[in-house]
Amino acid sequence: MRSDTFYPRLGLLQVGDNGTQYLIDPIALSNVDALKPVFFDTKPLKILHACSEDLEVFKTIWGRVPGSLFDTQIAASYLGFGLQIGYQGLLNKMLGVEINKGETRSDWCQRPLTDKQKHYAAQDVAYLEDVYYQLTESLKRQSRLSWVEEDCEALLSAAAIEPSPERYYLKFRHAWRLDNRRQQLLKNVCTWRELEARQRDKPRSFIIKDVDILAIAQSVKLPDTPQKLLDLGLHRMTVKKEADALLSILSQVRSDDELIEKLKPPIPVIAKPLISELKSVAKDISQDLELPIEVLVSKKTIEAFIMSCIELKLEEVKLNSPWRNEVLYKNWMKIIYNHQELLSLLKAHFNSAH
Repeated sequence: MRSDTFYPRLGLLQVGDNGTQYLIDPIALSNVDALKPVFFDTKPLKILHACSEDLEVFKTIWGRVPGSLFDTQIAASYLGFGLQIGYQGLLNKMLGVEINKGETRSDWCQRPLTDKQKHYAAQDVAYLEDVYYQLTESLKRQSRLSWVEEDCEALLSAAAIEPSPERYYLKFRHAWRLDNRRQQLLKNVCTWRELEARQRDKPRSFIIKDVDILAIAQSVKLPDTPQKLLDLGLHRMTVKKEADALLSILSQVRSDDELIEKLKPPIPVIAKPLISELKSVAKDISQDLELPIEVLVSKKTIEAFIMSCIELKLEEVKLNSPWRNEVLYKNWMKIIYNHQELLSLLKAHFNSAH
């Protein structure tokens, strides 16, 4: 559950194993640490569907992510079920099973849980093993099981990294035009908000909204009174609660403070032909592999590859995913070597932006 808190609240643990479903109440039980060997050892394999939120719960409650993972949504995307098929849809297509998802948004921290909630919770894990075995058999026949395992391992590795409060400002992608001092201000306010949200266990927007932080950073003259914060459009309650802290941060920012990393401008329109060629080759390869192109690459993947070619020596460039590197690298690098002049222009563009 996570409606008015920063951290997710654990309402129920559902575990399915060998045809039996267990509903474990972490509110009634003072300690569920006996499950740690199951969760955090490599074996048994943990099977989940669309597990990003689940991994955040593991990290919040136990400070760790599972020791192994198979995400049935990721696996299904490799077999033509679509990029983000839901659990209900997957069961229907693979097993012909219909389940009612009416309890999804109910209150899982209330006690006692209703019979409908408990039935829904048990169903939510009852079929995962059957789905897993069917998916892995199909993946083996198409020699794609190792690809899915690689993606699941990458998901675990990413989830294990503790997000740094000092790096949250980098999410403001459209703020790259701000000068050094304003980016520093953006960083300082975001860091303060991140620490406050964690300490108070409140959503970030309860402290101050992203749009309000950006309005402060982009203001012609930095506000130095509560009224001037109101004049920028900040909510009256936000100003009432947070004005002292915000004004203190604004008064201390300096243009020569060190930034962890400057916000990067978007890839300019002159790179459009290069992006199109890379995408076209990826599309041809995905068709040869009978794999949805969205599984093979995303716009973000293409742009990250171009940025690597700009920032690194070309012989050092590679994709972060080994199997994607294997099927894409040679063809993509041929295109890159044919666009040396464009790469030079792009490098000059990003240097001038900084």
